[in-house]
Amino acid sequence: MPQPTVSSRRDAVAVIDIGSNSGRVMVFQRDASSHLRLLAGSRAALRLVHDVDTRRQLTEGTMSRTLEALRDFQAIAASAGATRLVAVATAAMRDASNSALFTERIRR
Repeated sequence: MPQPTVSSRRDAVAVIDIGSNSGRVMVFQRDASSHLRLLAGSRAALRLVHDVDTRRQLTEGTMSRTLEALRDFQAIAASAGATRLVAVATAAMRDASNSALFTERIRR
């Protein structure tokens, strides 16, 4: 039986989860058998929910800390060969009164 070969690294996809308390990046690649192989991953404390619970909006400090983590995640994804990056966010992002402003900062 032939050995499955791994597809090229340019097929790697990075998934970023912006959670209520922490963020995570994971870079995956599908092999010839259609199994996902983890190429890289990392976590960072974000604590978005603390701001939303106490102020109903994200503070500048929290947004800065989160943007720094997202830059790190982007660098990890790029070094692992990811050509596509998908990000999802938790309810803390949706519930913050300034979530549209922060989302725009993230996109830039």
